[in-house]
Amino acid sequence: MRITLAVSICFFLLAFWSCKNESANMDLTDSGYRYVHHVKNEGAKPKVGDRVSYHEVLYKNDSLLFSTHTANRPREVVIPEKSVLPNPVPPSFEGIMLMSIGDSLTVYQDLDTVKQLPPWLSNEDEIRFSMKLLTIKSKEEVDKELALLKEKESQIFDFSKANIEKYTSGQLDKDIVTTESGLKYIIHEAGTGEKPATGKMVSVNYAGFLTDGKPFDNSFKRGSSFDFPLGQGRVIKGWDEGIALLNKGAKATLFIPYELGYGEAGSPPNIPPKSELVFYVELIDFK
Repeated sequence: MRITLAVSICFFLLAFWSCKNESANMDLTDSGYRYVHHVKNEGAKPKVGDRVSYHEVLYKNDSLLFSTHTANRPREVVIPEKSVLPNPVPPSFEGIMLMSIGDSLTVYQDLDTVKQLPPWLSNEDEIRFSMKLLTIKSKEEVDKELALLKEKESQIFDFSKANIEKYTSGQLDKDIVTTESGLKYIIHEAGTGEKPATGKMVSVNYAGFLTDGKPFDNSFKRGSSFDFPLGQGRVIKGWDEGIALLNKGAKATLFIPYELGYGEAGSPPNIPPKSELVFYVELIDFK
């Protein structure tokens, strides 16, 4: 069942109030941040190289700054070596390392000694990170997934470059569908179920190319999908229109004219002015 923002806010406000009235139960992280474990299970904790997913609600004093529940998607990160992290170590990192799957805790960061704060913060403020750990995937599993994605990336590059050659030579003219806006597309695999409606959070894997076959970006090398709210102007127009044409699980190629892409200016240095773009896309899911 989806946890609504209102429910999550009430839960965490109650947790924070309880924490403030039970200061004797607070512990300190290695870096000296105060924290309270709301739910503490017995189980393995994250290690360097593991991939974890977790929900996070961030507060400044009593004001909500951010919630992953609002985005309908938890954070997902690979645990780095502590030596590569900034000094002082971020509170959220130390919180994650204290949890087992199913745990929830709140970490408190006082800003009284922090220099060069952004304008919206002051040294009198307190930041609270309330987190719940959902999953831990081992480094071995992560490495195996990345190897498979690397292999898939190579296959998609070969497939897409062959498709682009056919497109530029006119061999795909009979297969391409063109919309009123000028967007062109080919669906390679239709997928199943409904198409995503405006406002849905969609998860997409993609590889982007210029019409000379030069790649400029793809999600496979990062090992995670690209998520965005459909039809809200968060991406180029060709994406908002093109992804809405797909069923869940569909695989397609979008041929996006510059008017629906990055316009006359392009997006230097990788995308020249007035560039038509070619995107291989997979609609993984939407919520």
